[in-house]
Order: sequence, then structure tokens, then C-alpha cells
Amino acid sequence: REILPVGGRLVLFRSELLEHEVLPARRERYSLTGWLRNDDPVLPAK
Repeated sequence: REILPVGGRLVLFRSELLEHEVLPARRERYSLTGWLRNDDPVLPAK
């Protein structure tokens, strides 16, 4: 599925499940990358 660039649009997806590519832009754009993890053990409080 192709997601077209539209001003004000936010796209979120799990990159390990969705093959994707980033194409060249003609205008300035912003990117935000983050990792949400839950497989690390909880550290004990000191």
C-alpha cells in the first residue's frame, strides 16, 4: 500500500513488520524515530 505525503499527516507503523522505503523529498520534512520496548527486565529500586 502506498501512503502519499499530505501536510499534517502522521504515519506510525512497526518497521519490523512492514517493508518500507523513504523517497527523496522536494520540500523540507521532519522525521521522528523511537523505540518502545518491553523485553528488558525491570531493575530493582535502590
